Amino acid sequence: MGGGGAMSDPVQHEAVIPTSLPRGQPIEVAKIALYDDQMTEPVSIDDQIQTILALLREKLGVRGADLGVALNRARNRLPRRIYRQATALVQAAPLAAHPKLCQTLDHAALAAAATEVQTHLGAISVADRRKGWLLGMLGGLSFNLILAFALLIAVLVWRGFL
Repeated sequence: MGGGGAMSDPVQHEAVIPTSLPRGQPIEVAKIALYDDQMTEPVSIDDQIQTILALLREKLGVRGADLGVALNRARNRLPRRIYRQATALVQAAPLAAHPKLCQTLDHAALAAAATEVQTHLGAISVADRRKGWLLGMLGGLSFNLILAFALLIAVLVWRGFL
């Protein structure tokens, strides 16, 4: 038995790695399941963040390179609860990109937060927002015109012209 490991060495050529797990699943299936558990969640969170960013752009007209910038610009147009949940997603994004730190995240809570933010943004009607803005502007304009007309009448009565 010389150096380099001869073929007659029984320990070296026995099956060192078991071919199945205790439940009878092949090792390859276990590796794929482990890979899916670790790697699909960060992609899923990232996809949800991109979806929320697209909804912010579409529904609120907010521009931003990432979700954090877009949220800062849309802060006053979002309810406090929705803003907080979207902020939690922004804070989780760097952790989700890291395989070990991703395991520390509460994926169920993040998925629920993303779903609620997406539901809120999806319920926003762009036409209704425009109509509300137009009615608000016309209401303010009409109030100012009525106030100016009332002041004009008051000045005319005070000066004795009416």
